[in-house]
Amino acid sequence: MIRRIMYMRKPRIEFFNEKLLLNFDTMIGGRKIKRDITVFHKEIQSITIEYCNERANFKDYQSERIIIRTKKISSPIIYYGIKEFNWYDNYKAGIRKFAIDNNISLTDKVLT
Repeated sequence: MIRRIMYMRKPRIEFFNEKLLLNFDTMIGGRKIKRDITVFHKEIQSITIEYCNERANFKDYQSERIIIRTKKISSPIIYYGIKEFNWYDNYKAGIRKFAIDNNISLTDKVLT
């Protein structure tokens, strides 16, 4: 059983017709920094939804993740299923719709 701790109180991805507002954590100089960026559909290179192993409460669990690669940032932006459990299903549905509507390369290995 997974103990779920409230990670975020609001969604970290906001969807609009031609852009995404992304809130994510990145490591800079060994420190975790929160960043907010606006990414237009033309700046997104690819989106992948896949299974992964995620570590939570000192145990490894089967989970899912969303990987967004953009032209703005060299490293991919990753959202994990367990860490984002309150919003993750909304993220998947929104990302799928956004990718189809804006003709973005989507690799969906989960299909649920």
